[in-house]
Amino acid sequence: MSSNPELIITTAGLIQGYRIKEHLGVVRGTAEASAREPSSESSQTESRRGPDFSGRDRRDHWEKAYDKMKLHATTKGANAVIGVSYGSFPKIWGNEYVTATDVEIICYGTAVLIEQEG
Repeated sequence: MSSNPELIITTAGLIQGYRIKEHLGVVRGTAEASAREPSSESSQTESRRGPDFSGRDRRDHWEKAYDKMKLHATTKGANAVIGVSYGSFPKIWGNEYVTATDVEIICYGTAVLIEQEG
């Protein structure tokens, strides 16, 4: 690998052609999102579906969590992250939900130091 390799990220537990030299621990990135409530002009059906996390807004939040995870990995000295996954859950403050439309998105994986085989 070059002296300044690009960070390799995968959902798999291994990277073909590389061996894991060192496990550096779990890394994560989070982003908070608030969904758009259905507008007053929305039909009854749309209102029953609840908040709308669609399109570009949703991608922006997931990308923000992904970028924060990458930053966390590089600060640990990793050149790869394996086992990457996403999750989202309602944001809770104390024992109560902030609102039904506030969620936290998390992107996480295992930071590793890899080297090419052979």
